[in-house]
Amino acid sequence: MVENQEYEQHSQKLAKGLKWNNEDSLCVVNGFALEGSFNNLVSNPHNDVRWKKFNKRLKKYKKVDVDDVKDILTADDPKKEDSNIYSKYTLQTVIYDALSGTLEVAFTQKFGDDFPEKPVFIKVK
Repeated sequence: MVENQEYEQHSQKLAKGLKWNNEDSLCVVNGFALEGSFNNLVSNPHNDVRWKKFNKRLKKYKKVDVDDVKDILTADDPKKEDSNIYSKYTLQTVIYDALSGTLEVAFTQKFGDDFPEKPVFIKVK
């Protein structure tokens, strides 16, 4: 635990150029999304595409559980070049369920023809 940490409030605005349609969820795509932060989501096409994919995929659900999140994260075919959420470059995927306090992780090798079509998740906690 970090002492004297300032936590972001839900009322903070997103950086200019970003839109998020799912007010009860959080998405992290290797970038900063809040107004006033260094914005490498809109300026980085790779991050921008992933942000929009997550937003679109999550919008289809009224309520999500861990299995839904796994489906959202692994919907891309890792063998296709345009896969950029789950791809041959994915090293790990971590899912934390705040309601149950569970943490699941999947590790994958970086390259190779035997890259798994779907990762195998291990319950850590």
